[in-house]
Amino acid sequence: MFESVICAIGAVLAVTGFVCIVYWLMLRLIRPKKNEDYFEVLVFDGKEENASLRVSFLLTRLLSTGSIRHCRILAVDNGMKPWRSAALRETFGREPRVTVCTPEEAAALLFEKKD
Repeated sequence: MFESVICAIGAVLAVTGFVCIVYWLMLRLIRPKKNEDYFEVLVFDGKEENASLRVSFLLTRLLSTGSIRHCRILAVDNGMKPWRSAALRETFGREPRVTVCTPEEAAALLFEKKD
């Protein structure tokens, strides 16, 4: 009886360690190689119904991997309905890493020169 409890505890610890190693390897593959700033661009057209959800998922992924420090999210409004665009701007208006913009503004942000 006592041996089976010890074996069960050992098995749980081994599985937990294996999951931690896999998670660490996954994070190493997902993160950018350098500590340079980069953009994640999401383009939303008139057919998009869950733009806020997609931005939220991306923001959550970046926060969970620690990549948010070097990433800026561009949510490009490429023909969304005005009320959806306004809702997206209102939802992420206080988030400094999310910018809701037009395609022209996105091009200006992507190709601006840094000093």
